[in-house]
Amino acid sequence: MSINPYLWPKGSKLSFYNSRRKRLLTSTNRKLDLADILMLTWAERPKIAYFSVLLAPSADCAMSLNHKVESIESLIRYDLEFDGYQVQIKRLHKPKWHTRNLEHLWKIIINPNLPAAKGRTMKVYKNCNLYWDYVQDNKNEDKDRGRSKSIVIFNDNKITIKYDLDGEPQEYSGHTLDGQNYEVFMSDNSANGDLQMSKCKTFLEGGFTEDGKGEWLIELE
Repeated sequence: MSINPYLWPKGSKLSFYNSRRKRLLTSTNRKLDLADILMLTWAERPKIAYFSVLLAPSADCAMSLNHKVESIESLIRYDLEFDGYQVQIKRLHKPKWHTRNLEHLWKIIINPNLPAAKGRTMKVYKNCNLYWDYVQDNKNEDKDRGRSKSIVIFNDNKITIKYDLDGEPQEYSGHTLDGQNYEVFMSDNSANGDLQMSKCKTFLEGGFTEDGKGEWLIELE
């Protein structure tokens, strides 16, 4: 199974503070998008944010803990720079309101004055048809072929696919580097896939790995 490099650490708690040391928001969502949380409604001027990650206790040694912290910093930078922002990150060590030594805090300075940030666009297809066809079924279940209604959201270089399977909500998300080919992951990291935009831009098609391997196609409507 592929590891999703765009998720926050498993079991972690994400928090946002203001300059007066007051906690504004806490989340355990591993898919939390910093750009959306911090900049979606912000005017086109620099912003200072205070962001912390409380890691789940583990038996990791100090070296692997340092690696985790560095990985989080890389994800902070990736999340914001991917949406076209300039980012400066300063690691703050044990501020006064910092009570747990597994909580790491950063001061983030975000500059939105880049063309990519000014030109962010979103397009939502609310009535898509998702078709899948299993080539290999690891669980030997009767699900070789199927169809479901779905919602597809394009947000600049990001894509989100939402649908129901047997009454349970499912979600894939990912990104593209060229505007045509997408790499996506299931929200719980249990599956992954790829999709390619058709030349006429009316459907996506590709392959997936989810309890087996298969092919899928999404009609954009």
